[in-house]
Amino acid sequence: MSLIGEYTIECNEGRLILHPNLPHAQCLLSHPAGILPLCPRYEPESGQYLLPFGYSRSMDTLLHIVDSLGDRILQGVSRFRKNKAALLKLCFNAGRPAVELMEDCPALIGLIAARLDAALPIREYTEKAAQLVRRKRKEILSSLSYPASRSVIRLLRKIPAADCESAHLEAFRKIIVAGNPGKIKILRHALHINWLVVQLLSEKYFPARVHRSFVLETGGLADPEAIEEVWLRIAEMDRIIETAGCELFVPPLRGLESLEPVHDILVDEYLEARRYKEIARLTFSEPPLPGMEIANDTAVSCGVFPLKNGMELLSEGVEMDHCIATYAHDIVEENGGLYAYHVQLPRKPPATFLIRKSPLHGTMRVQEIRGRSNSTVDSAVELFVNDWLARSEAGRDREAASGNAELSGAEQT
Repeated sequence: MSLIGEYTIECNEGRLILHPNLPHAQCLLSHPAGILPLCPRYEPESGQYLLPFGYSRSMDTLLHIVDSLGDRILQGVSRFRKNKAALLKLCFNAGRPAVELMEDCPALIGLIAARLDAALPIREYTEKAAQLVRRKRKEILSSLSYPASRSVIRLLRKIPAADCESAHLEAFRKIIVAGNPGKIKILRHALHINWLVVQLLSEKYFPARVHRSFVLETGGLADPEAIEEVWLRIAEMDRIIETAGCELFVPPLRGLESLEPVHDILVDEYLEARRYKEIARLTFSEPPLPGMEIANDTAVSCGVFPLKNGMELLSEGVEMDHCIATYAHDIVEENGGLYAYHVQLPRKPPATFLIRKSPLHGTMRVQEIRGRSNSTVDSAVELFVNDWLARSEAGRDREAASGNAELSGAEQT
Protein backbone atom coordinates (compact mmCIF):
# COMPACT_ATOMS: atom_id res chain seq x y z
CA MET A 1 0.00 0.00 0.00
CA SER A 2 1.41 3.42 -0.94
CA LEU A 3 1.22 6.36 1.46
CA ILE A 4 0.14 9.70 -0.03
CA GLY A 5 0.03 13.10 1.62
CA GLU A 6 1.56 14.73 4.66
CA TYR A 7 1.66 13.14 8.11
CA THR A 8 2.33 15.00 11.37
CA ILE A 9 3.38 13.64 14.76
CA GLU A 10 3.36 15.83 17.88
CA CYS A 11 6.47 15.62 20.09
CA ASN A 12 8.15 17.64 22.84
CA GLU A 13 10.26 19.56 20.32
CA GLY A 14 7.34 20.53 18.08
CA ARG A 15 5.81 18.59 15.17
CA LEU A 16 7.42 15.90 13.03
CA ILE A 17 6.22 16.29 9.43
CA LEU A 18 6.55 13.26 7.12
CA HIS A 19 6.28 13.33 3.31
CA PRO A 20 6.58 9.61 2.32
CA ASN A 21 5.29 9.99 -1.25
CA LEU A 22 8.20 12.09 -2.61
CA PRO A 23 11.01 10.44 -4.68
CA HIS A 24 13.10 10.64 -1.49
CA ALA A 25 10.90 10.74 1.58
CA GLN A 26 11.27 13.84 3.76
CA CYS A 27 11.12 14.15 7.53
CA LEU A 28 10.95 17.71 8.92
CA LEU A 29 10.84 19.01 12.47
CA SER A 30 8.69 22.13 12.91
CA HIS A 31 9.35 24.16 16.07
CA PRO A 32 9.20 27.84 17.11
CA ALA A 33 12.66 28.60 15.65
CA GLY A 34 11.71 27.32 12.18
CA ILE A 35 11.66 24.08 10.21
CA LEU A 36 14.63 21.68 10.37
CA PRO A 37 15.08 18.95 7.71
CA LEU A 38 15.90 15.86 9.74
CA CYS A 39 16.71 13.42 6.94
CA PRO A 40 17.96 15.27 3.85
CA ARG A 41 20.51 12.54 2.96
CA TYR A 42 19.66 9.12 1.57
CA GLU A 43 21.86 6.01 1.54
CA PRO A 44 20.64 3.83 -1.38
CA GLU A 45 22.58 0.70 -0.32
CA SER A 46 20.79 0.41 3.01
CA GLY A 47 17.63 2.38 2.26
CA GLN A 48 18.48 4.54 5.30
CA TYR A 49 17.67 8.26 5.57
CA LEU A 50 20.40 10.16 7.40
CA LEU A 51 20.42 13.27 9.55
CA PRO A 52 22.61 16.13 8.27
CA PHE A 53 25.21 15.36 10.94
CA GLY A 54 25.15 11.59 10.40
CA TYR A 55 22.65 9.24 12.03
CA SER A 56 21.98 5.50 11.87
CA ARG A 57 18.77 4.82 13.75
CA SER A 58 15.35 3.63 12.73
CA MET A 59 12.51 6.13 12.57
CA ASP A 60 11.01 4.60 15.72
CA THR A 61 14.26 5.20 17.59
CA LEU A 62 14.44 8.72 16.20
CA LEU A 63 10.96 9.49 17.49
CA HIS A 64 11.87 8.06 20.89
CA ILE A 65 15.08 10.13 21.16
CA VAL A 66 13.39 13.34 20.02
CA ASP A 67 10.57 12.74 22.48
CA SER A 68 12.62 11.68 25.52
CA LEU A 69 16.07 13.29 25.05
CA GLY A 70 15.57 16.05 22.52
CA ASP A 71 15.36 18.87 25.08
CA ARG A 72 18.42 17.69 26.99
CA ILE A 73 20.51 17.20 23.84
CA LEU A 74 19.69 20.60 22.36
CA GLN A 75 20.09 22.40 25.68
CA GLY A 76 23.40 20.68 26.42
CA VAL A 77 24.92 21.23 22.98
CA SER A 78 23.81 24.89 22.95
CA ARG A 79 26.28 25.60 25.79
CA PHE A 80 29.23 24.73 23.55
CA ARG A 81 30.76 27.37 21.26
CA LYS A 82 32.32 25.01 18.72
CA ASN A 83 32.05 21.46 17.36
CA LYS A 84 28.27 21.39 17.79
CA ALA A 85 27.65 19.16 14.75
CA ALA A 86 30.03 16.50 16.12
CA LEU A 87 28.34 16.68 19.54
CA LEU A 88 24.87 16.30 18.01
CA LYS A 89 26.09 13.36 15.97
CA LEU A 90 27.55 11.71 19.07
CA CYS A 91 24.48 12.27 21.27
CA PHE A 92 21.90 11.15 18.72
CA ASN A 93 23.89 8.00 17.89
CA ALA A 94 25.06 7.02 21.38
CA GLY A 95 21.83 8.03 23.13
CA ARG A 96 21.29 8.46 26.86
CA PRO A 97 24.83 7.52 28.08
CA ALA A 98 26.29 10.29 25.88
CA VAL A 99 23.74 12.82 27.14
CA GLU A 100 24.41 11.92 30.77
CA LEU A 101 28.17 12.20 30.19
CA MET A 102 27.70 15.61 28.53
CA GLU A 103 25.73 16.85 31.55
CA ASP A 104 28.25 15.46 34.05
CA CYS A 105 31.51 16.44 32.32
CA PRO A 106 31.23 18.61 29.17
CA ALA A 107 35.00 18.48 28.60
CA LEU A 108 35.01 14.68 28.42
CA ILE A 109 32.18 14.50 25.88
CA GLY A 110 33.92 17.28 23.93
CA LEU A 111 37.11 15.22 23.81
CA ILE A 112 35.25 12.15 22.59
CA ALA A 113 33.36 14.08 19.91
CA ALA A 114 36.60 15.66 18.64
CA ARG A 115 38.60 12.42 18.64
CA LEU A 116 36.08 10.11 16.96
CA ASP A 117 36.78 9.84 13.25
CA ALA A 118 33.86 11.58 11.52
CA ALA A 119 34.80 9.93 8.22
CA LEU A 120 33.98 6.45 9.53
CA PRO A 121 30.94 4.73 8.03
CA ILE A 122 28.03 5.79 10.19
CA ARG A 123 27.31 2.33 11.63
CA GLU A 124 30.96 1.80 12.60
CA TYR A 125 31.00 5.30 14.12
CA THR A 126 27.86 4.51 16.13
CA GLU A 127 29.32 1.28 17.50
CA LYS A 128 32.55 2.99 18.60
CA ALA A 129 30.70 5.96 20.10
CA ALA A 130 28.27 3.77 22.06
CA GLN A 131 31.13 1.59 23.33
CA LEU A 132 33.26 4.58 24.40
CA VAL A 133 30.62 6.57 26.30
CA ARG A 134 29.64 3.48 28.31
CA ARG A 135 33.18 2.96 29.64
CA LYS A 136 34.29 4.20 33.05
CA ARG A 137 35.54 7.77 33.18
CA LYS A 138 39.13 6.76 33.95
CA GLU A 139 39.15 4.29 31.04
CA ILE A 140 37.94 7.03 28.68
CA LEU A 141 40.75 9.32 29.90
CA SER A 142 43.34 6.62 29.35
CA SER A 143 42.14 6.02 25.78
CA LEU A 144 42.46 9.78 25.10
CA SER A 145 46.09 10.01 26.37
CA TYR A 146 45.15 11.68 29.65
CA PRO A 147 46.36 10.59 33.10
CA ALA A 148 43.59 8.28 34.30
CA SER A 149 42.74 9.54 37.77
CA ARG A 150 39.77 10.88 39.69
CA SER A 151 41.60 14.15 40.31
CA VAL A 152 41.87 14.79 36.56
CA ILE A 153 38.16 14.06 36.15
CA ARG A 154 37.39 16.59 38.90
CA LEU A 155 39.50 19.19 37.06
CA LEU A 156 37.79 18.44 33.75
CA ARG A 157 34.41 19.09 35.35
CA LYS A 158 35.57 22.66 36.08
CA ILE A 159 36.00 23.46 32.38
CA PRO A 160 32.88 25.33 31.13
CA ALA A 161 31.15 23.80 28.12
CA ALA A 162 31.76 26.99 26.14
CA ASP A 163 35.53 26.45 26.53
CA CYS A 164 35.58 22.76 25.56
CA GLU A 165 37.22 23.29 22.19
CA SER A 166 40.19 21.24 21.00
CA ALA A 167 42.93 23.88 21.44
CA HIS A 168 41.87 24.67 25.02
CA LEU A 169 41.59 21.01 26.01
CA GLU A 170 44.98 20.21 24.48
CA ALA A 171 46.63 23.10 26.37
CA PHE A 172 44.98 21.82 29.55
CA ARG A 173 46.28 18.28 28.86
CA LYS A 174 49.85 19.54 28.43
CA ILE A 175 49.71 21.28 31.83
CA ILE A 176 48.44 18.08 33.46
CA VAL A 177 51.05 15.87 31.76
CA ALA A 178 53.89 18.31 32.59
CA GLY A 179 52.92 17.98 36.25
CA ASN A 180 54.14 21.38 37.49
CA PRO A 181 53.02 21.32 41.17
CA GLY A 182 52.37 25.07 41.28
CA LYS A 183 50.15 25.02 38.20
CA ILE A 184 48.29 21.89 39.31
CA LYS A 185 47.59 23.53 42.67
CA ILE A 186 46.12 26.57 40.93
CA LEU A 187 43.85 24.35 38.81
CA ARG A 188 42.66 22.52 41.92
CA HIS A 189 41.72 25.77 43.66
CA ALA A 190 40.26 27.59 40.64
CA LEU A 191 36.47 27.90 40.62
CA HIS A 192 36.38 27.55 36.82
CA ILE A 193 39.13 26.49 34.44
CA ASN A 194 38.12 28.83 31.63
CA TRP A 195 40.23 29.43 28.53
CA LEU A 196 41.94 32.45 30.08
CA VAL A 197 43.12 30.49 33.13
CA VAL A 198 44.84 27.96 30.87
CA GLN A 199 46.29 30.75 28.72
CA LEU A 200 47.73 32.52 31.78
CA LEU A 201 49.39 29.31 32.97
CA SER A 202 51.50 29.14 29.80
CA GLU A 203 55.23 29.83 30.04
CA LYS A 204 54.70 33.29 28.55
CA TYR A 205 52.80 34.56 31.59
CA PHE A 206 53.24 32.38 34.67
CA PRO A 207 54.95 33.10 37.03
CA ALA A 208 56.88 36.13 35.69
CA ARG A 209 53.88 38.14 34.45
CA VAL A 210 50.96 36.88 36.54
CA HIS A 211 50.79 35.88 40.19
CA ARG A 212 48.90 32.82 41.44
CA SER A 213 46.26 35.09 43.01
CA PHE A 214 45.56 36.78 39.66
CA VAL A 215 45.00 33.45 37.88
CA LEU A 216 42.65 32.28 40.65
CA GLU A 217 40.66 35.52 40.50
CA THR A 218 40.37 35.12 36.74
CA GLY A 219 39.06 31.59 37.31
CA GLY A 220 36.22 33.07 39.34
CA LEU A 221 34.88 34.99 36.33
CA ALA A 222 31.84 33.47 34.62
CA ASP A 223 30.77 36.35 32.35
CA PRO A 224 32.35 35.86 28.87
CA GLU A 225 32.47 39.64 28.31
CA ALA A 226 34.35 40.20 31.57
CA ILE A 227 36.85 37.46 30.65
CA GLU A 228 37.31 38.97 27.19
CA GLU A 229 37.90 42.45 28.68
CA VAL A 230 40.66 41.11 30.95
CA TRP A 231 42.29 39.39 27.98
CA LEU A 232 42.14 42.57 25.86
CA ARG A 233 43.98 44.49 28.58
CA ILE A 234 46.67 41.80 28.81
CA ALA A 235 46.97 41.64 25.01
CA GLU A 236 47.44 45.42 24.95
CA MET A 237 50.26 45.08 27.48
CA ASP A 238 51.81 42.36 25.29
CA ARG A 239 51.74 44.72 22.30
CA ILE A 240 53.52 47.47 24.26
CA ILE A 241 56.21 45.06 25.48
CA GLU A 242 56.81 43.68 21.98
CA THR A 243 56.86 47.15 20.39
CA ALA A 244 59.36 48.58 22.89
CA GLY A 245 62.27 46.66 21.39
CA CYS A 246 63.94 46.46 24.83
CA GLU A 247 63.28 44.95 28.23
CA LEU A 248 60.71 46.83 30.30
CA PHE A 249 59.99 46.60 34.00
CA VAL A 250 56.60 44.92 34.33
CA PRO A 251 55.44 44.15 37.88
CA PRO A 252 53.46 40.88 38.00
CA LEU A 253 49.69 41.13 38.09
CA ARG A 254 48.40 40.13 41.54
CA GLY A 255 44.68 40.83 41.15
CA LEU A 256 42.19 42.18 38.67
CA GLU A 257 42.38 45.59 40.35
CA SER A 258 46.10 45.73 39.44
CA LEU A 259 45.47 45.64 35.68
CA GLU A 260 45.14 49.42 35.30
CA PRO A 261 48.05 50.50 37.55
CA VAL A 262 50.43 47.94 36.01
CA HIS A 263 49.33 49.03 32.55
CA ASP A 264 50.06 52.66 33.45
CA ILE A 265 53.51 51.74 34.79
CA LEU A 266 54.19 49.88 31.54
CA VAL A 267 53.18 52.90 29.44
CA ASP A 268 55.51 55.15 31.42
CA GLU A 269 58.32 52.64 31.00
CA TYR A 270 57.65 52.48 27.27
CA LEU A 271 57.69 56.24 26.82
CA GLU A 272 60.93 56.42 28.77
CA ALA A 273 62.47 53.59 26.74
CA ARG A 274 61.43 54.98 23.36
CA ARG A 275 62.21 58.53 24.48
CA TYR A 276 59.46 61.10 24.64
CA LYS A 277 61.38 63.53 22.39
CA GLU A 278 61.85 60.86 19.72
CA ILE A 279 58.07 60.27 19.52
CA ALA A 280 57.41 64.02 19.50
CA ARG A 281 59.60 64.41 16.38
CA LEU A 282 57.79 61.71 14.38
CA THR A 283 55.70 62.70 11.38
CA PHE A 284 53.09 60.39 9.87
CA SER A 285 52.08 59.81 6.27
CA GLU A 286 48.96 61.45 4.87
CA PRO A 287 45.82 60.19 6.66
CA PRO A 288 44.16 57.40 4.65
CA LEU A 289 40.82 59.16 5.21
CA PRO A 290 40.40 62.91 5.75
CA GLY A 291 38.78 64.18 8.92
CA MET A 292 35.57 66.15 9.01
CA GLU A 293 34.32 69.01 11.14
CA ILE A 294 30.66 69.34 12.04
CA ALA A 295 28.79 72.54 12.93
CA ASN A 296 27.65 72.86 16.53
CA ASP A 297 26.49 75.46 19.04
CA THR A 298 29.26 74.85 21.59
CA ALA A 299 32.70 76.37 21.95
CA VAL A 300 34.36 72.99 21.33
CA SER A 301 35.41 71.91 17.83
CA CYS A 302 33.38 68.86 16.90
CA GLY A 303 33.96 66.19 14.29
CA VAL A 304 36.63 63.62 13.38
CA PHE A 305 40.25 64.80 13.42
CA PRO A 306 43.31 62.77 12.28
CA LEU A 307 46.33 62.83 14.63
CA LYS A 308 49.02 63.68 12.07
CA ASN A 309 52.26 63.41 14.05
CA GLY A 310 53.89 62.14 17.22
CA MET A 311 53.32 65.37 19.12
CA GLU A 312 49.57 65.26 18.46
CA LEU A 313 49.53 61.61 19.53
CA LEU A 314 51.34 62.42 22.77
CA SER A 315 48.96 65.31 23.48
CA GLU A 316 45.99 63.02 22.82
CA GLY A 317 47.37 60.47 25.28
CA VAL A 318 47.81 63.11 27.98
CA GLU A 319 44.38 64.67 27.37
CA MET A 320 42.55 61.34 27.20
CA ASP A 321 44.68 59.57 29.85
CA HIS A 322 45.45 56.48 27.77
CA CYS A 323 48.32 54.87 25.87
CA ILE A 324 47.65 55.94 22.27
CA ALA A 325 51.24 57.33 22.09
CA THR A 326 52.59 53.76 22.19
CA TYR A 327 51.19 53.29 18.66
CA ALA A 328 53.42 56.07 17.24
CA HIS A 329 56.09 53.84 15.71
CA ASP A 330 53.48 51.37 14.45
CA ILE A 331 51.69 54.18 12.60
CA VAL A 332 54.97 55.27 10.97
CA GLU A 333 55.84 51.71 9.94
CA GLU A 334 52.33 50.97 8.58
CA ASN A 335 52.59 54.02 6.27
CA GLY A 336 48.87 54.75 6.06
CA GLY A 337 47.69 51.23 6.88
CA LEU A 338 47.13 52.25 10.52
CA TYR A 339 46.00 55.67 11.70
CA ALA A 340 44.69 57.38 14.84
CA TYR A 341 41.81 59.87 15.06
CA HIS A 342 40.12 61.96 17.72
CA VAL A 343 36.32 62.23 17.68
CA GLN A 344 34.22 64.81 19.52
CA LEU A 345 30.44 65.16 19.27
CA PRO A 346 28.34 67.94 20.84
CA ARG A 347 27.54 67.16 24.48
CA LYS A 348 29.15 63.71 24.23
CA PRO A 349 32.38 62.42 25.83
CA PRO A 350 35.34 62.45 23.38
CA ALA A 351 37.04 59.30 22.13
CA THR A 352 40.16 58.14 20.33
CA PHE A 353 40.05 55.46 17.68
CA LEU A 354 42.38 53.55 15.37
CA ILE A 355 41.54 52.45 11.85
CA ARG A 356 43.45 49.70 10.06
CA LYS A 357 43.52 48.65 6.41
CA SER A 358 42.46 45.07 5.72
CA PRO A 359 45.28 43.23 3.85
CA LEU A 360 42.69 41.11 2.07
CA HIS A 361 40.17 43.71 0.87
CA GLY A 362 42.10 46.98 1.23
CA THR A 363 39.21 48.56 3.12
CA MET A 364 39.56 50.39 6.43
CA ARG A 365 37.95 49.17 9.65
CA VAL A 366 37.84 50.42 13.23
CA GLN A 367 40.44 48.41 15.13
CA GLU A 368 39.86 49.97 18.53
CA ILE A 369 37.90 52.86 20.05
CA ARG A 370 38.30 54.08 23.62
CA GLY A 371 37.09 56.96 25.75
CA ARG A 372 38.98 58.83 28.46
CA SER A 373 41.05 56.51 30.70
CA ASN A 374 40.27 53.62 28.31
CA SER A 375 36.58 53.77 29.23
CA THR A 376 33.84 52.29 27.07
CA VAL A 377 32.67 54.70 24.38
CA ASP A 378 29.17 56.20 24.26
CA SER A 379 27.11 54.14 21.79
CA ALA A 380 26.12 57.25 19.83
CA VAL A 381 29.79 58.15 19.35
CA GLU A 382 30.68 54.63 18.21
CA LEU A 383 27.75 54.64 15.76
CA PHE A 384 28.85 58.04 14.41
CA VAL A 385 32.43 56.81 13.86
CA ASN A 386 31.32 53.69 11.98
CA ASP A 387 28.93 55.78 9.85
CA TRP A 388 31.72 58.28 9.09
CA LEU A 389 34.05 55.44 8.12
CA ALA A 390 31.46 53.83 5.81
CA ARG A 391 30.67 57.15 4.08
CA SER A 392 34.36 58.05 3.74
CA GLU A 393 35.16 54.66 2.21
CA ALA A 394 32.23 54.98 -0.21
CA GLY A 395 33.38 58.47 -1.21
CA ARG A 396 36.92 57.23 -1.82
CA ASP A 397 35.61 54.37 -4.00
CA ARG A 398 33.56 56.83 -6.09
CA GLU A 399 36.59 59.06 -6.58
CA ALA A 400 38.69 56.08 -7.64
CA ALA A 401 36.02 54.93 -10.10
CA SER A 402 35.68 58.45 -11.52
CA GLY A 403 39.45 58.73 -11.91
CA ASN A 404 39.62 55.39 -13.71
CA ALA A 405 36.81 56.46 -16.06
CA GLU A 406 38.60 59.74 -16.90
CA LEU A 407 41.85 57.88 -17.50
CA SER A 408 40.10 55.38 -19.76
CA GLY A 409 38.49 58.22 -21.76
CA ALA A 410 41.83 59.99 -22.14
CA GLU A 411 43.45 56.81 -23.41
CA GLN A 412 40.72 56.33 -25.98
CA THR A 413 41.15 59.95 -27.15
